[in-house]
Amino acid sequence: MTSAATPAPAPTGSATASGTSAPNGKEPAKLSYFYGPGFADMVRLAHTVLDNIREDMAITATTTRRWIRNQCDAGGWLRTILAWLIVAAEFLYWMSTAVAQLFAGATFCLFMLLPQMVIFCVIEAVMLLFGAIVAGLDSIVTHVRHISYVCESCHARFTLPVYACADCDAKHCALKPNRYGTLRHACTCGKKLPSTILRPSRAKLDAMCPNCWESGIETPLTNAVNRTIVIPVVGGESSGKTALITAFTTDLIGTRSAAHGLTATPDGADKQTMYATMSSDYASGTVAKTATQQNAADASAFSMSLFLAGPKLNPERRIQLVDIAGETFVNNAENEQQLQYRDADALVLVIDPMSLPVARSRFGASLDAGDSGTISSARAEDVLTALNNNLRAAAQLDRHGRLDMPIAVVLSKMDESQHLLDRFGDPAVIAMKGLDTQRYGDWFDDMDFLCRQYLYDMDMGDIVDSITQTFPNNRFFAVSAIGHTAGDGEGFKPKYVDDVIDWILRHKDPNLADALEARRFSNAKLPIVEPAVGLYDTMFAQTSVASETNTAI
Repeated sequence: MTSAATPAPAPTGSATASGTSAPNGKEPAKLSYFYGPGFADMVRLAHTVLDNIREDMAITATTTRRWIRNQCDAGGWLRTILAWLIVAAEFLYWMSTAVAQLFAGATFCLFMLLPQMVIFCVIEAVMLLFGAIVAGLDSIVTHVRHISYVCESCHARFTLPVYACADCDAKHCALKPNRYGTLRHACTCGKKLPSTILRPSRAKLDAMCPNCWESGIETPLTNAVNRTIVIPVVGGESSGKTALITAFTTDLIGTRSAAHGLTATPDGADKQTMYATMSSDYASGTVAKTATQQNAADASAFSMSLFLAGPKLNPERRIQLVDIAGETFVNNAENEQQLQYRDADALVLVIDPMSLPVARSRFGASLDAGDSGTISSARAEDVLTALNNNLRAAAQLDRHGRLDMPIAVVLSKMDESQHLLDRFGDPAVIAMKGLDTQRYGDWFDDMDFLCRQYLYDMDMGDIVDSITQTFPNNRFFAVSAIGHTAGDGEGFKPKYVDDVIDWILRHKDPNLADALEARRFSNAKLPIVEPAVGLYDTMFAQTSVASETNTAI
């Protein structure tokens, strides 16, 4: 991305260190007293009481047998009979007294045990109910606020990171309300760790990606309690992906966030460096092609991630724009599984309008040398095929082969030729409104139709149909990220870039869209006119943009 397009090294650490828990190992926390140890104490107490009763009964029985034996050993049979008759009353009295004392002792022990058991059971039930309530609230808050994180390295989405103990560095993979504790877990070293998202102090613990951790890699997280919005930006080489990401990111961090009372910051030192390069490119009006990752050990996909914070944003938002070098993407030569497609909130598909063979044949002569040299060599069909392959490998399509995630299809570099502007740029939108002010007039609805119609006229109607079938929620945009020929000495003057992401945010995060005062779009069923080959010439024959059709070969 930009002149620093070579992806920053994945923020990975070394394998599991000595003295820390291994992946998939035993959780380094002590069981909560009310999830096992308490019951064990009650069982031990009951055993102790019963053992005492059995011991008293054994002593009584032994004493009785000894007394009878002594009486029998005192003399002959006549004396024994007389002794028995004489002491019978005494024996019965003594025996009844002993049994009464034994019964009283047992009853006393049982009544001493019973209250403890009852009290413990009541407290146990209360604590288990409390734990269930806290666990439920923890889950509800996580779900309602869409709290999740997407790893910068493996691009997997998760809601519960691996947390490290500040004292012994033991890794806790289940630091949430469970059998190890409701509000906090006791690490085996004795350190108390907050265990619910309801306690803000948990967010201050060192955290890492659980997906990477299972592979023995420690990928640290900047802020594990946020709502991450993942938007892969895909397209062929030189299609305009990097320029679009640069324009959106620089505008959002540099001006737009502050204008709406928000704070936008890059996610970590690597992203800060990337943003500094973007800002420089934004000012100079240049952009470098995304570099192909040559090292097979490094991730092919990388991202520009930033945090957005503000009074109305709870939790913080994290926008992650994922990019892959066009050659790598089209050839399906990525070094790793592209999990961002499985967990994406939306997609942006960037198409260079001059990369289409018919367009180059008809309008190529109108480009200056600078723009002519930046035409993408990737075939639009190959780009769409590569996207479909990645989606099938990672995402969950329904039984009809569709995805419910929004897709924004971007025709980039719309201002590199007046012919393109007349086809789907501002002049065409204005002319379309003049055709029927009652039927047309919504700027972006008209733009959507014109972009689809352009692709139909350039023999790419199959691409439009395929996108519509796979992504029921779709919209087409005409965009100029740089706003002029790259490298002519002027800074970026982006046009309609923010609107692309605004449309996605309106679908996926309305609160953030409101905080940014994002553009609102109509709910009209798109396209407002079904495109067809030659329809443009028919509709615009009597307008100011019709002159373009006369240049066709």
